[in-house]
Amino acid sequence: MTKKPSGASPGEDLRARAERLLAAKGEAEEKTPWQDVQTLVHELQVHQIELEMQNEELRRTNYELEELHFKYAGLYDFAPVGYFSLDQKGLILELNLTGARLLGVQRDRLLSSPFFLLVASADRAVFHTYLEKIFNSVTKQTCEIQTEPRGSVPFYASLEGLSVRADQGQITQCRTMVADITARKQERDALELEKRNESLRKALGKTVLAFPSAAWEPE
Repeated sequence: MTKKPSGASPGEDLRARAERLLAAKGEAEEKTPWQDVQTLVHELQVHQIELEMQNEELRRTNYELEELHFKYAGLYDFAPVGYFSLDQKGLILELNLTGARLLGVQRDRLLSSPFFLLVASADRAVFHTYLEKIFNSVTKQTCEIQTEPRGSVPFYASLEGLSVRADQGQITQCRTMVADITARKQERDALELEKRNESLRKALGKTVLAFPSAAWEPE
């Protein structure tokens, strides 16, 4: 048996041995060891079977990856909240269908546009501070803003974001979740208003109770 050259792949080794056998056959066919030919044919057949098994494994893996991609795309695009990828300037790099629906704008029209233009003027400073904190930390950052979408009704939004690092460890973008909290904020504001009104009623009641006693005090 011919010793396999170190570092050669099975295919390269078989080709080299086949070339040597063909050269030997050309020089003196009767001197070619028949056992080596049989061994080479056997190894070629084994290698072919291995390749077929690898191809089958690759096909199965590709099918599973396609299934996972399909499931992920569905979960991502039709999630109950909007998902946005932003760069350090706040430009929209990627977003799901829910995010586009919340803002009332087609997804392709939002790509590469500044997110802060969709934020109410009074809350843009809050958004810029939120973005700055994300790109200067590795912890989750949150904020609440009011949006001013171009094609939809303004709503109050809760933002939660994390920075994303590239292979070199540099922060290249952030992923932000956007949820419509209008109903929750209205309930919270209503409760706070009710508490203030209750405090005013109690203060007014104490004032009314104190007024008669002061008015009837003898001089």
